[in-house]
Amino acid sequence: MNQTNENIQDIKKSSSYKIPWIKAGRVIGLYFLAGFLVTSFSNIVLEGRYPIQTGWGLLILAILFFVAVSCRHLKRYNEMAARIQEGYDLLEQKISHNDYLMQKLKTDNDYLSTIIREAPVMIIAYDIDNKIVEFNPRAQLVTGYSRDEALGEDIVDLLSAEGMKENSKKVISKIKENKIVKNNEAPIKKKNGKIAEVLWNNELYRDEKGIAAGVISIGLDTTERKEMEKRLHRLAYYDNLTGMSNITLFKERVELVAKEIERTDKKASLIILDIDDIKHINDTLGHQAGDQLIRHIGEIVKSCIKKTGLYARISGDSFVCLLLYNDEEELLSITEGIFSQVRKPWVYMEQEYFVTVSMGGAGYDTDGKDYTTLLRKADIALTWCKESGKNRYVSYEKMMGDKTLRFMELGREMRKAIKKGEFELYYQPKINIKDSEMTGAEALIRWKHPLKGFISPGEFIPFAEETGYIKSIERWVLEEACKQKKLIEKIGAGNIQISVNMSGISLAEPETVSYLEYLVNKYNLETCDIVIEITETAVIKDLDHAIDTLKRVKSLGFIIALDDFGTGFSSLTHLQKLPIDIVKVDRTFIMQICEDKETEIIFESVVKLCHKLGLTVVAEGVETRQQLELVKHYSCDIAQGYLFGKPIPREEFMDILQGAISLNEKEDNFFSFCINK
Repeated sequence: MNQTNENIQDIKKSSSYKIPWIKAGRVIGLYFLAGFLVTSFSNIVLEGRYPIQTGWGLLILAILFFVAVSCRHLKRYNEMAARIQEGYDLLEQKISHNDYLMQKLKTDNDYLSTIIREAPVMIIAYDIDNKIVEFNPRAQLVTGYSRDEALGEDIVDLLSAEGMKENSKKVISKIKENKIVKNNEAPIKKKNGKIAEVLWNNELYRDEKGIAAGVISIGLDTTERKEMEKRLHRLAYYDNLTGMSNITLFKERVELVAKEIERTDKKASLIILDIDDIKHINDTLGHQAGDQLIRHIGEIVKSCIKKTGLYARISGDSFVCLLLYNDEEELLSITEGIFSQVRKPWVYMEQEYFVTVSMGGAGYDTDGKDYTTLLRKADIALTWCKESGKNRYVSYEKMMGDKTLRFMELGREMRKAIKKGEFELYYQPKINIKDSEMTGAEALIRWKHPLKGFISPGEFIPFAEETGYIKSIERWVLEEACKQKKLIEKIGAGNIQISVNMSGISLAEPETVSYLEYLVNKYNLETCDIVIEITETAVIKDLDHAIDTLKRVKSLGFIIALDDFGTGFSSLTHLQKLPIDIVKVDRTFIMQICEDKETEIIFESVVKLCHKLGLTVVAEGVETRQQLELVKHYSCDIAQGYLFGKPIPREEFMDILQGAISLNEKEDNFFSFCINK
C-alpha cells in the first residue's frame, strides 16, 4: 500500500504531468514570430486614405489572433489536466479502499475463527458428500471425537444414533434441496456409545459461483435439559412415594376417557379410597411404617384396577380411581376385590397387622359429567362412609350433598356468630333431692340466629367439634360462666354452683389449664363453685393424658363431673381412675328406670358404688314424679330435668335467685313442679 502511494507521487512530479502547459507556450511563441516576420516587410493602405506600416499592424492583428487561439488551446489543456488529476485521485482512492477491504476481511476471518472456537454450541460443517470439513471444540467436547478424528468422516456414519441413520439422511437431503430445517431435535451417538440429545439448526452454504457446497449445522446439547424436563414432568404428574399418577395427570386422563365413554355403552364411576385410621399406624409404628402401608395399598389398587380404569394417589392416605364397567354387579365385584386384598394381613417388621379402607363413589352421568363435580360427590360419599362405620363402599346420594351444603353454610354462619356475639348461655337448675333446694345450674349454650332463630346445639356442636370452632366457643362459655358466677355472688347466692361442659378437644389442648388459671385470677373466683363436666368419650382416646390434665384442673380447685355416664364407653374402672367428684347418670338410663327392672338394679348399684368412692350422683333427665321417687329412693343426691324446668335465659335465672319470682309462678310452666319439703 505505501509503495503504491510513492509511485503515485512520482507520476505527479514527472514532466509529462505538465505537458499541456509546455505545448501552450510553444504555440504562442511561434505565433508571435510569424506575425513579426510578415508585417515587417509589408505596407498596406486601407482604402487609400490611411497609409500605415502594414507590417506592424499585421503584427498587432496576428498577436491578437494568436492570443485568442492560445487562450482556446489553454482552456482545453487545463480541462485535460483536470481530468488526468481526477483519474489519479480515483486511482488512489481505489487502492486505499482495496487495502481497507483486505484488512476488514482479515479481521472478519479472525472474528469467525474466534466464534467457531469459543461458541458454546456444536458447529459442524460438511460438504456436499457429507464429509466433515469443520468440527469445532464444543463438538469435540460433546461427541468425544477429536477434530482430526472427525475431519473427512461421513457425518451420518459418525454421529447418527442407532436406528436414526435413515432419518438423518432424509433431513440432510431436505437441507440440500434448500428447504428450511429449523429446531430439529435429533439424538447423536457419542464416541463412548452414549446418547446425547441435540437441537439442530442447519443452513446451506455455497461457493463463489453460487453452487451449493455443503451444510453448516449448529447443535445445542440439550441432554441435561431433557433430563431436567423428565424429572420435572415426573414431579408434576407422578406421586413420588407410590409411583402412581398424581391428581393433575389423573384429571387430564379422566377428561380424555370421558370423551370415549360418550361414544360407548360403558359405565364409569369415580371412587375415592381412604385408608382407615392410618394415624394410629403413624403414631405407634412411625411415619416410615405409614409410608410402607400407603405403598402396600397402592399396589393393591394397581393390581385390581389396572385393566378396568385409571388410578392415582391424591393425598396422604387417599387414592382416586375411575372404574369402567358394564353393570352394577361388575362395579361391586371390582370394589369387593379391593376389599378382599386389603383384608389380608399386612406384614411389617415381621409382624402382621390388619387394616381396612373406606370407599365413596359417584357415577358418571348420573351424578355429574365433569371431573370436579364427580370428585366432590365421591368425597361426600366417602365422608358418609367414614361416619357410618368405615370399611365399605358407599355410592353418592342426593341427600348427602344437601347435608354437606348445609354443613358449609353452617360454617360461614358460625364464623359470623362468633364475631357478632350471637351465642347465649341458658341455665338449667339442679335440685338437691334431700332438701329440695337449688344447689346449682348447668350452663348450656344456645345460638340465636338473627334470621333463623334458635339453632339446635345438636346441630352446631358436632360441627364445631369437627371444624375446631369448639375451642373458641368453649372459651367464651367458660368466661361467661365465670362472669355469671360473680354476679350470683353479688346477690347473696354464693352457694350456687355453675357447671360448664368441656369437650375432648379442649381437654387435649395444652393451653386449657393455663386459660382456666387465667380466669381464676381475672375474676377472683372460688373455684369450688365451678364444675367442669366431661364425658367418657372425651377422655377415652387418650386416657393417660386426660387424667393428667384433669388432675391439674382439680389442683386449681375446680370440681370435676363425669357426664353422660351409662352410655358409650361407660366403664366402672373410669370411676376409680379419673380424678372426678361427681357422676351424672345419663337421661337415657333414667328414662328406662321405671320400665326395666334390670336398669333399676344397675342404677342402684351405681349409686352405691359412687357413694362408696366418695362421689356425688346426679340423675339427668328427670321428667316424671315416678322417676323422681325412684332416684330419691336409691339415695341419689341431685336431680336435673324438665320436671324442675327447662334451660332458661340468664335474666330469668337471676330473677329466680333474687326471689323476684318463685318456681311455681313461671307462666310458661318452667319450674312448674317444686319438690315438697
